[in-house]
This record gives sequence, C-alpha cells and structure tokens, in this order.
Amino acid sequence: MTLETGSRLGPYEITAPIGAGGMGEVFRARDTKLGRDVAIKVLPAALAQDAERVGRFRREAQILATLNHPNIAAIYGLEEVGAPLVGALTTPLERAGTGPAPAGLTIALVMEFVEGEDLAERLKRGAIPVDEAIAIAKQIADALEEAHEKGIVHRDLKPANVKVTPDGKVKVLDFGLAKALEGDPGARSIAGDVSHSPTMSRHATEAGLILGTAAYMSPEQARGKPVDKRADIWSFGVVLFEMLTGDRLFSGETVSDVLAAVLTREPDWKALPAVTPPGLSRLLRRCLERDPKRRLHDIADARFDLDDAVVRGNTETSRRRPAIPLLGVVLLTVLGVLAGGLAARRLDSSANPGTFHLATVLPQASDLVRQASGFALSPDGARVVFRHEQDGKRGLFIRPLDSLTVAFIPGTDEGMGPTFSPDGRSLAFFSTPAGSEQGGLHRIKVEGGAPLRLADSGTSAVAGFTFTGHWTEDGQILFSGSEPVVQRIPAAGGPVTAVTALDAPRGEQRHTQPKSLPGGRGVLYVAVMGDGRQDVMVARGDGSKGRVLVERAMSPAFSATGHLLFVLETTLFAAPFDPDKLETTGAPSPVAEGVNVAIYGNHRSAKFALAQNGTLAYLAGAQESLSPDRTLVFVDRQGKAAAAVEGMGVYLVPRLSPDGERIAYSAVGERTGERDIWIADLKRGTRTRLTLGKGASTDPIWSPDGRAVTFASTRTEGFLEIFSVPADGNTEPAPLGLKTDRERALFPRAWLGGGSALLFHSIKAADDIGIWRKDSGTEEMLLATRYSELQPSLSPDERFMAYVSDESGRREVYARDMTGSRRRVSVSSEGGDEPVWSPRGNEIFYRRGAQMIAVPVDAKGDLTLGAPSVLFNVPFDVDPFNSDATNYDVTKDGQRFLMVRRASDPRRASDPRRAEQQLNVVVNWSEELKRLVREK
Repeated sequence: MTLETGSRLGPYEITAPIGAGGMGEVFRARDTKLGRDVAIKVLPAALAQDAERVGRFRREAQILATLNHPNIAAIYGLEEVGAPLVGALTTPLERAGTGPAPAGLTIALVMEFVEGEDLAERLKRGAIPVDEAIAIAKQIADALEEAHEKGIVHRDLKPANVKVTPDGKVKVLDFGLAKALEGDPGARSIAGDVSHSPTMSRHATEAGLILGTAAYMSPEQARGKPVDKRADIWSFGVVLFEMLTGDRLFSGETVSDVLAAVLTREPDWKALPAVTPPGLSRLLRRCLERDPKRRLHDIADARFDLDDAVVRGNTETSRRRPAIPLLGVVLLTVLGVLAGGLAARRLDSSANPGTFHLATVLPQASDLVRQASGFALSPDGARVVFRHEQDGKRGLFIRPLDSLTVAFIPGTDEGMGPTFSPDGRSLAFFSTPAGSEQGGLHRIKVEGGAPLRLADSGTSAVAGFTFTGHWTEDGQILFSGSEPVVQRIPAAGGPVTAVTALDAPRGEQRHTQPKSLPGGRGVLYVAVMGDGRQDVMVARGDGSKGRVLVERAMSPAFSATGHLLFVLETTLFAAPFDPDKLETTGAPSPVAEGVNVAIYGNHRSAKFALAQNGTLAYLAGAQESLSPDRTLVFVDRQGKAAAAVEGMGVYLVPRLSPDGERIAYSAVGERTGERDIWIADLKRGTRTRLTLGKGASTDPIWSPDGRAVTFASTRTEGFLEIFSVPADGNTEPAPLGLKTDRERALFPRAWLGGGSALLFHSIKAADDIGIWRKDSGTEEMLLATRYSELQPSLSPDERFMAYVSDESGRREVYARDMTGSRRRVSVSSEGGDEPVWSPRGNEIFYRRGAQMIAVPVDAKGDLTLGAPSVLFNVPFDVDPFNSDATNYDVTKDGQRFLMVRRASDPRRASDPRRAEQQLNVVVNWSEELKRLVREK
C-alpha cells in the first residue's frame, strides 16, 4: 500500500511526509477519531515478507506500548493492511500471532507526533552550552531509566532519535525498535545487526551514505555480541560528548572505518570545553568504558551525577584555579557555558591564564535584533541589561552573569538603549511608556524605582532604533534620539547642548552611537549618510564638525589599551589611537568575528560592549543574516521545494504579481549592503532593479493591474516613506505622500478598491502599532489599540482582514469583519505570524515557527473557520531585518508558496522573534587584545 498526502490508513488521514530512511517512511497524519496529530511510520517492505520477524515485531510493539513517560514518545497503535485483509485494518496491537505474513502486507506503527527539532538538527549549528546540554541529558537519562526498569533497551540512541520541543521538553523516539526490527536473535555477525539497524539499511551501507547508527553503537554491539542496558549507557555518553563538543566522537568515510573507531579509538578528552565541570568529565569517562563490566552500570547513577555536576564543578574548579576571579569561576561552572576562541582559535589558558572565553544564551523574546544599543555591560563586567519581554512586562531586564535568572527593573517600562553610570549603580535609558505622548531620556537606579526624565528624545520608530547613549566619566550623558546630531545633558538634569554638527555638503543625515573619549577629549560617533553609508567619526565635542576615522564602519569605542574599536561588516577591529591628537597611529587588526549587526533602514549597529574592567561581550551570529546564501523557491503543500529564480542572494519579502508571472522582492547588495527593490520575470528569466541604492527600500506590493510596485524606502530624508514605481524600471520612484517625518514608520501591505486606497501598518512607538488605510484625501484608522496590530491580509472580496495581535501576551492570528459587525475570530491558538489570505478566499495561511499552517475558511456569510492543519514543517527564512514583515507569498491556486530558503542550511530557522541569542563574553579581554594586536 502506498501512502501519500490525502490518503487514509484507517482513521488516520495522511497530511504530510516527514522523512524516510532504512527504517521506512514516516508521515504526519490526523487521527480523525480523536482529533490529534500522530506520526505514522511505515516499516520496510522486507520486514513484512519475513513471517518470523513480523511476529517478533508485533510482540515487541506490545511491550513498547507499555512505556508511559513524559520523555518518551508514545506508541499509540499498530496498523496492518494487505492480502488477504485488503482494505481491512486490525485493532491496534491486536494481532500478536506469528503466522505467515500475507503477501503485500503493510505494517505501520502509529506514534505520538512530537513538535520541534531533533538533536541532529540542533547540532548542525554547533556545540550546545554546558547548562543546556546537562538539562537535555537529564531528560534522556530519565527516559532510559524508565525503559530499563521495564527491561526495554533502546539499542539505537543517537541525536536523530532525540527531539527537543519548543518549550525545552525532551522526547526520546523509537525505543526498542532496533531490537524489534532485527532478524534472527541468534545471529551475532555485524552484518546481521548493523545492516538492519533502523537508520542504516544494507543498501545505505553499501552506498556509504548513512553512518549515524554505527557512530553511536557500543563496542559489544559493533562486534555483534548480545547487548543489555549498558549499550544504551555507552550511546548516552557518545551523544552527551557530541552535545558538548559539536563534533562526532567516532567518524570515518565508511561504516567499517566508523566501527573500527568505535572499537579502537580513544575519545579526545581535550576536545571537551574547558568549562566542563570535572564531575561531568568523570561521568563521560564512566559511560565510555569499552569493557561493559567497567562501564557505568545504571543510568540512574548518571542522572544523579548530572544533578550534582554544576555544584561539584564549582567547588573543584575553585580549588584547582585559585587565581581565577570569582566571576570567572561562577560563569564557568554555574552557567555551564561554552569555551571557544576568536576565528576558531582556542585559547591556551596556561599561556594566557587571565583570559576566559564564555558564552551564555539570553532568553527568548529578548529584543536585541532590532535595537541599535541592544544591551549594556556593567563597568565591572558582572551584569548585563537588555530589552526583554516576560510575564506581561516589556522593558529593561537585568541578568547577573553568575545567575540563570533575569529580573525586570521596575520603572523601565518600554525601555531601550540602556547605558550604565561609571559607578554601575544607575542606568540611563530611553522609553515611551504607554499613555505617554513623547519618549524621553531617563535615569534610574539599577534596582529600580521612579525614573527621572532628563530630556525629550522623540517618538519616531526610526529614531527609536537609533536611541543610543553613553554615560561619561565626568557625569554627562551623550545621546542620539530624534534630533539628527549627538547631544549632551548633565546626568543630574539640566540644559541639552549639541555635541556634533552635520556636514550637509558631505551628505550626512544623522549622527548616532556616541562614545566619549577619556578626560572629555572628544567624542566618537557614527555619521549616517543619505546613500546608506556609515562612517566612524571623531569630534572635539564642542558642537563643531568632525572628521572621518574609518569609512563604512560602525559602533566605535575606545579601549583603555589605547585602541579605537569599530566594526566592519561583522568583524570587530582594533587600531592604535591617540586620544590627544584624535587620530589612529597604526593599521587596524581583526580581534573578534561574527558580531551581530542590527539593520533598520539605512542604520546599522553592532552589538558589543566593553566594560571598564576590560571584559568584552558581544552578541553572536549576525554574519548569517547578511550572507548571500538564500534562494527563492516555490514550495508545494507537502513541503517540497523547487527553484523559482536561479542564483543566490539576500532575498527578502517576495511578492507575486497579480498574473503570477513576476516576482517583486527586496534584496541586499553583497558588496554595498544596500537594500533595493527588484523584479524577476519568471517566463523570460530576467531581472530588473527598480531602485538604485538610495537608502533602504523594502516591503514591495503590486498595484492591482500589475503595472507598478509600491514600497517603503528611506531614499529621501533617511526616514521611511511610501513610493510607487512602474514595474518596467524606466521611471524614478515617486512619493505617495506617506512618510515617517520623525513620527512613525509606514509599511505598505495591499491596495484596496482596485487601487483607490492603500492598506498599511503604522508604527509610532513600541505600544502604538496599528493598521490604517489611505485614499486620495484622507487617512483612516482601521485597527489600533494599546496592543500591536500588524501584518494585515485581506480576503479577495475585501470583506475580511486577517492580522496579527499581541494582546494575549504573544503573537496570534485573528480575522475581523471589516464591513459590518466588526466581529472578530481567533485563527491561531498556539502562536502565529505572517498570515496570508488565499487568493481563492477559502483558506488563511500563517506561520508558527517552522510550520506552515492552513485554516479552512467559509466567508460566504459570516466568517466561519475550520480546524488548523500543518501543511509542512520545514523552516524557511524570515526577514532578518524586519520581524514585522511577511516573508512569503501564495500562488493564485493556493497550492504553492513562494518562500526564501537558506542554501547553507535549509533546515535552520532564523527567526529573530523566537530565537535565543548567544552572548559571548571574554573575561579580561584587554590582555588578549594586546596579544592579538602584537601578534599581527
């Protein structure tokens, strides 16, 4: 029996393929009786032709179904179809006999469907921080303990069989199926055991393609000897080792090479992160004893060791390295962070004993991606403050780096752009609290309280991105806000004075990212040009014009080592600098790579901070958002992708023309970093650029007749404005009279009434995001509350609108009647983004993480919605620069999706709305900086 999307297996309706391997094909299905999603695993046809193995499998499946544990994916049933029972299904787990298998028998296992990615997918992004690895390992150990107590051995534990749900719950898959699928239990040859393992079929072994199972086998299993629970303990150790290092413990070009490594090669214990607690290292050595008699006997002991690993590591590290500062010890052991180096350099602690590389993960919903000053590091390098949303509060949160918890700072509602006072006891920040008419620069005690408003800073969304400040050693606060120049105000309050002056003939539009030089000798800042260029500048700080230090650079800072720091693309550089002469005195050297860069319009800012004590912290991962490794693809409802446009680039927010023959999209120039609007003709295979690098242009939409493209751009004054341009590219874009003007940012979403009115969403402040329409004469607010309403998508008859709101505390999709009753219905219930109404009007699509969801719609009378269903579960790219953009479109027949795929790792989602963000910390970085510059 062949299963495909839409077919049925008893009460189960197949909705999408999930994967295939030596163990068979796996499908997602809907249980029509119980109304739940399940996974259907159709076992290999060869199994069904062996009557004895079928009988063994039935018996094993019955035993496996007795497992009931929160960390084990459950087995719901066993379905069998085939002659002489064509069209008839057995009751789940009912057939336990061992009689002859009927010809053409299909055996399908019905299992719990588990959301999230498996560890194999997670490990493609590198090693897992120690604290996170311990949390995962503890749940795996809990699952193994439950099975072992019932006499069940997994026999095929590996990263691909461990899933981590979006909320951090671990589910171990395929318990005991290796044993259930194997042949004659008396056969002990490697060919008998290895070739029939679930993920390494004989065919795959011969092709040399799948080596996964062999890499995680215990030595006794690789030799074909009988195995018991100690084989799982070995595999557990191999998986934990890989989580900590990011690399396979045993590898090779062929299965034989891998098995030889398992049998003979000693683990490279030096590959473990330097921050690995000693207790965890001992646990790994006990699990990876080749002699089963010397190996850890019971997985419960591993679980207890994991519980104690952090505490033991803390104590023993302090004994072994008494010279390490207390903060370094706590970070190394309590956070359980990763050790690493710059540009793949691993530090030798004996050669540089005072420097430590650490990494920690900031919580989800930390708004660091879109803010120019995403976080502040305290002068002693012990605390980080960042914008975050948690428990209904949105503003500034503080996290001591020796703690895993974050705490809201009372009085910093809607705060952004924090900077510490030199003594570390106070903060300056920008905020536009709900109900306030204007934003302001405030100061507050770190422990919280009533904030003191120091100055007006405006409400513009673009200015909000550029809110940056620096509290100087002489009690002044430098800041950039809605005014185009850097300003200064006493920290105790007082008059505001200009520190810099625009050089209009040079094309400067705004000054931002100020940093004071020691002794008030000058100020470093960034000049943003009309063409999108940014230059690092220096000025005396007396309101006079400055001069260029580094072209096309950002985020300057001064190090006590006597170096100017700045970022080019995503690399941090250091150049010798004379603060008296205000000039560099030597060539720059790269000192850190992979620094996150926020981009909004033509404004760019790198996310790093240098504490007074020499500690460096920087947000990791920005180079991926800029790399030209994306392709435009058409994706069918089963998740299969085919190229829409040849070639790779940084493609964003693609939109299909009304006739479906052209694509309008925004793209980032690989060399210039400029964001322009392009047209791709699908029939002719040609491309036309509609804008020519003046500012940043984004969010294109088509006119109803397909003759023009409307888009948002900073091409005139550095603030977003709405333009329209003919699709043939022969005419300059023309403004439509909708612009930010320092008050709001506008993004076009659709044309209404055949082109007579424009639908757009407007951003005035963090708590003022709404949906509007504009015709030839007036603007009308369609939906705006104290929550954020955005991403509107209209039904084809324009009677209804789907949109996103965060009123429930997270983003959900809703639909609203726009013509009469204004009745509203919920479309999503477990989170949703980027709704698109099907051109046929019969479905609403939206994204939830890596999933594409479809909701049936009956809009003939009142709006009626059906049950949501997942079409496919493969992550495609989001707009890394604008988390409010809809980064896909739907064809006229509703059967294909125009999406952006990451060519480098198409299975990796990079959604800044959901992603955890890794903060790299280098303790005593000043010493390393001196060495790096000296070694150049």
